[in-house]
Amino acid sequence: MVYIERNGVNIPIKGEINFAEYMKSGYKGYFATLDDYILHQSLCFPDVRLKQYIEIRNHDSSDINHALCLCAFYKGLNSCEITDLIKEFNFIKIDDIDNLNKKIIKDGLDFMVNSNVSGWDVAARLFNIARKNLNSKERIYLLPVFQMLAKRKTQADIILDYDISNISDLIEFLS
Repeated sequence: MVYIERNGVNIPIKGEINFAEYMKSGYKGYFATLDDYILHQSLCFPDVRLKQYIEIRNHDSSDINHALCLCAFYKGLNSCEITDLIKEFNFIKIDDIDNLNKKIIKDGLDFMVNSNVSGWDVAARLFNIARKNLNSKERIYLLPVFQMLAKRKTQADIILDYDISNISDLIEFLS
């Protein structure tokens, strides 16, 4: 835990205890409340979390075209039938998810789910499902990712290929 709040005053905890310990025994005379739980949960930052809305946090540095692409992607994906997703990805087992997450971090979209399905294939399948659930005007926004999928190059690959070695290179790349 980082802190609790009482009457508008922050009481620092600085990681001395976790929330379970706080619920059980309190902290320096303070005892857990629902507001403490809500505050504690607001300080956790997973990729996706459910609040009064669905918050998706892992796309912080996209340009406008990719930001619009993500909006269209999530709209299309959230409009699909869950059975379509289950059918399309039935080869991925729930026990494999943690391992796949580690592979993505290490290998990007070059990771392999099994011997014949890559991260590129998974991304293409997801974007194709999203595309099916959008109208023709909305599908246009998916184009940047379909171009990346065709080239098998992510934004990170493009930046690495640019060989930015100093601030002038970075400014030129960003302009």
